[in-house]
Amino acid sequence: MKKRLLMILLVATLLLTNVPIVNAASSKKIELYSIYSDNMLFQQKETAVIKGYGTKGNKITLELQKGKEIIATEETVVGKDGLFSVSFTAPEGSYQKYKIVLKSNSKQEIVLKNIVFGELWLSAGQSNMMYPLSQEKDGRKLYNNKKISSDGIRVLIIPPYIEYKGNDNMGDEKTVPKNPQEDISGAKWVSKEDEDIYAMSAVSYYFAESLEKSINMPVGILNVSLGGSSIISWLSREDIDNNEVIKNDLINDERYIPYKDWKEEPGEIEVHHDMTANYNTRIHPIRDFKIAGMIWYQGETDVMFGTKTYKERFDLLQKSYTRLFSYKQGQLPIVYSQIASYAYDDLGYLASDMNILFDKLQKEKTESRSIVPIYDVPLTYINEVGAIHPETKKPIGERMAYCAEGLVYKLRETASAPTIKSSKIDDGAIYVTFDNIGDGIICEQSIINGFAICGENGVYIKADAEIVSKDTVKVFSDEIKNPKSATYAYGNNNSFSNLYASDENGKTLPVATFITDASYNTQFWLDKRWAYCNDEKIFHMHGEKDSGYFDAWVSDNAEAIIDKDSAYKGDCGLHITSNDTEFSVSPLLMIEETNEKGRTKTVNYFDVDTNYSNYTTISVKVRNNSDKDISLEELRLYVNKFIWLSPELADSDSCSYVIKNDGEWHTLTFNLNKLRIFGKDFGFTLKSKRLEEVFNLSFEFSSNGDADLSFDDVTFGVSEIESEDNTTIIDKIKEFFN
Repeated sequence: MKKRLLMILLVATLLLTNVPIVNAASSKKIELYSIYSDNMLFQQKETAVIKGYGTKGNKITLELQKGKEIIATEETVVGKDGLFSVSFTAPEGSYQKYKIVLKSNSKQEIVLKNIVFGELWLSAGQSNMMYPLSQEKDGRKLYNNKKISSDGIRVLIIPPYIEYKGNDNMGDEKTVPKNPQEDISGAKWVSKEDEDIYAMSAVSYYFAESLEKSINMPVGILNVSLGGSSIISWLSREDIDNNEVIKNDLINDERYIPYKDWKEEPGEIEVHHDMTANYNTRIHPIRDFKIAGMIWYQGETDVMFGTKTYKERFDLLQKSYTRLFSYKQGQLPIVYSQIASYAYDDLGYLASDMNILFDKLQKEKTESRSIVPIYDVPLTYINEVGAIHPETKKPIGERMAYCAEGLVYKLRETASAPTIKSSKIDDGAIYVTFDNIGDGIICEQSIINGFAICGENGVYIKADAEIVSKDTVKVFSDEIKNPKSATYAYGNNNSFSNLYASDENGKTLPVATFITDASYNTQFWLDKRWAYCNDEKIFHMHGEKDSGYFDAWVSDNAEAIIDKDSAYKGDCGLHITSNDTEFSVSPLLMIEETNEKGRTKTVNYFDVDTNYSNYTTISVKVRNNSDKDISLEELRLYVNKFIWLSPELADSDSCSYVIKNDGEWHTLTFNLNKLRIFGKDFGFTLKSKRLEEVFNLSFEFSSNGDADLSFDDVTFGVSEIESEDNTTIIDKIKEFFN
């Protein structure tokens, strides 16, 4: 059900503006393709092409005018098929406005106004690239106040569903052409004067705005993205048929559509997912535009379908578009984003694995590819589009521009996010060295977040990290004496990972997600942000409408707040006060879920790791600030809503600990291999392997007077404490109740 809901949302068109996109029909003897109109931008100093319809045999004359001066004249003849194509060499980019005059047999027929020349980029991908400026967090202000100031940003706006065979394709049943098309019905060029510009891709707008400021030249966008689109929909049939790996993979997945089986009837071909659909309708028609590069934000759909040959498909996309757009300076530059944090699966690994694949793709062709991590971008969203579509796009577009400035325009040496260059294990730590660091790796907070480390058993836990040189970070943990692998920003919700490249202005691009040794993958650490005790609120993922910010910790018979004075490690800690004899604190890991019949049940958030089976200890730092002793009676690990197990303290046969009123920090370490049902003395020992689903946990305290307690740094360990009792948890619970 969850996957089905996600796929429905991924194909949403995001038509959230009330802005119409209209092309008025012309009565002139010359008709241009819809992709040519006023407000166009052509790539500077390249061949500019204009195509259209005319009377067979008529002479077509094109004049490029700057003011009253004609600076270029070109001619052609309308062919037997009634089509013509005329081209000229575009002048150097500037804010100078031109006119293009088209004549038929010397009679003026069409005048295209407000034409500029500059840098033209292709913008493609799916819904997070398509997401409109008018609904972006900062873009809403631009839309409401009509505040776009630059006349240098020009955009080719394309309808989400393109008319074909008389069908406007706005319903559920769409008709998709089997052959590549020559034009895009309903397309038009817009500038700041046209309200339709607010329907453009928000990522593309901020990319163009930032790039324009850097290169001091107009920037154009071919805005072709479509929500829910798979990468195979952007590839041509010819290229797929000539690639044995991709073709066989599609055949095996029953996604290959032979030419003879392609039915041009409503609902027969799925425009979002089926091979060549978007190539035929959106890419082939614009092939005559020369472009400086491509920005690409896609992958959410392919995560759901599987990424077995995504590398080959991405390689083919770049190779194909290099040829199609006649790019001459090597391979067509592609600046691409990692995918947004989201619970794509129950374990939370799919997004990270996809982002690591993107990292590898960049490293294979550093001269023509740039990667943009986005795990730190806020995940807030508006209900109409759901949590898969975060509303903040500005940092993504600006980071893409930053990369383009290095990759294409050579304004700086850094042209991509920092990626792992090498790693080595030395003296109980893993040293990770990075490429693309700019002026050096930095962290602007007191503690580096987002690292995990594992030993020989492959169980990852939260790791400490410190920057030891401008390009190297040391990763370590007191729990892991002989580390084997480290990860960074690995998981479906890593918005607090905080390592960046830098330049003279501070941090620039985030360090890309990585694994130093992927062979150690028994259980990855899914960040338990609550364990840091640094946040009042934490963003949790739960469905398309229930994701959002929630309390990190909740308390019973106590007040628990985050403050700096309670920090053992990091910026803050949890300050607990109570005037009751018994009180407790718990991380908030659950939400009330209501089904279609109105019934509610308590479930965990999608991004909560409930598998504690490979951890052997849980530790916490506590400090008694009151004038009387406080007892931690037990740590409760709930295996369902009603039944809990309490671990004994390490080197003890008790579940409780008296925290002296000495004002000192105490480390409490619980042994997950010695568990008691309901914390009672008549409990039993149990191997931690049985803790495969922990519903919730709670720290239970008692005090004889007003309590004041500092609480911080909950950590999970993998020390080798074993039990000889292999009885299952179910057997033990049955034994207890019988």
